[in-house]
Amino acid sequence: MRDFEELLEHFPKQLVVAAKAKTEEPRHDMTTRIAIRGFSVHSRIYKWAAPQFLYLHKNLLERYEAFGPEAVSFAAFAVGYMLGLALENKIDTGEFKAGEIHLEQFVMLHLPGIRAGWREGWG
Repeated sequence: MRDFEELLEHFPKQLVVAAKAKTEEPRHDMTTRIAIRGFSVHSRIYKWAAPQFLYLHKNLLERYEAFGPEAVSFAAFAVGYMLGLALENKIDTGEFKAGEIHLEQFVMLHLPGIRAGWREGWG
């Protein structure tokens, strides 16, 4: 998916933006904030709500933890991006599920680049 390649290019800068983001919601840790950055590409930030938060944390962390915090952060960014697309009806459920499968493969294939982007973002 070309979108994931583009997200990887923007990943370091978006990590910086997410780290500086202020939130009044105590549940918005760095993983959530980077997901919201991805979400905001296609949807308004104010539309991020409990369903997106729960989906992210129930379906993401365990799947990518073994690859390290870099993979978790990138996957959160990508899943947030897909959640924004889905909320705005730019992709359907089948396309979302296909994106999830492709994301796992993308993370495995691009882990060195994801780690490099993560280090660059954290400077």
